[in-house]
Amino acid sequence: MHTLAGRYAGRNLGGVSMSGRVVRTVLAVLAALGAMSAVPALGETTVSDFLASYDAAKGDDRVIYEVAASSVENGLGWANAYMKREHPDSMMYCAPQTLSQSGEGVIAILRKFVGTHPDAGDKPYGMIILFAEMAEYPCQDQSKPTY
Repeated sequence: MHTLAGRYAGRNLGGVSMSGRVVRTVLAVLAALGAMSAVPALGETTVSDFLASYDAAKGDDRVIYEVAASSVENGLGWANAYMKREHPDSMMYCAPQTLSQSGEGVIAILRKFVGTHPDAGDKPYGMIILFAEMAEYPCQDQSKPTY
């Protein structure tokens, strides 16, 4: 098979054996989510554009941006959980285990980071959410993030 699904079928990824059907299903879900995204797909949205769009959104439209920020943070949390299990000395950030952030909370941390790092405004918002989490919840002996 020369498809993307075929490339990963049968592989053991993170302890999970990926069948072709599972890979195709995951790719279909990701494609559908991408098609429904409220954030324009013209490259990666910058922090400045993301926050400006969030601030301009009215009512329930703001929730779309909160869900996007929360989804990025959720993915980072899963990646960090993997790092904690497999490489405990290499965690990306060390948030309290009881932390459950809302989208508004993630956006607040993002704003705080951009307030002290104005040059981050032209960077992709997903990357800066990572750096904001690292700044908000540093691990011991963790160096400052660079971008």
